Amino acid sequence: MSVVVIKLGGSVLRRPHVAVTIREVIHAFPAAKPLLVIGGGPAADLVRTWQPLHGLSDLDAHWVAISALKLTATLLSKLVENVVLVSSLEEAQAAWHAGKIPIVDVESCLLAAEAGQSETLPHSWDVTSDSIAAWIAVEWKLETFCLVKSAPLPANCWLPDATRADLVDPYFAGIVGQLKSVYWAHASASPVEQKPAVHVSRWLEWGVPQE
Repeated sequence: MSVVVIKLGGSVLRRPHVAVTIREVIHAFPAAKPLLVIGGGPAADLVRTWQPLHGLSDLDAHWVAISALKLTATLLSKLVENVVLVSSLEEAQAAWHAGKIPIVDVESCLLAAEAGQSETLPHSWDVTSDSIAAWIAVEWKLETFCLVKSAPLPANCWLPDATRADLVDPYFAGIVGQLKSVYWAHASASPVEQKPAVHVSRWLEWGVPQE
């Protein structure tokens, strides 16, 4: 079964027509089952503000930020028809079988992995939801990955360039090489109708930048 992991930047929640954006990205991969992962967006940004204010350790800030991902995933399940939360590949398969679109409950997924002593990710701000989504794709042996961003991908942008430009987190480059194909989707708003226009392009294949 072909699956595409669609990582939605939390910034998409700052705009209307979220459901349209998601449908457009899904339609760009007609032969693949979609698995959604969404970032924390404004909720995660709030945790960054709380950490120095309240003296949170990196570990505590990490798990509070992870809980923000459940908030945004739950919100998305209310905004988009047929989206359901899952915490394992088996639950995702059941969702696809039922004609649903699974979105990963990242908090439950990571807690289960750590309880099972699986190797997970560092507990720091160097790891954002981009790396977490890529890690899930690797752990679940899924090879196709699509980043949905509010920013376009600059021309001739290789992984170090994307990291320096803060388009992806510092840890992302170390994971993404384990995926077969990586796509970039720029979700912009139409200046006329104020509806999202989604432009999907292949970014990386087996670690080789695409023209």
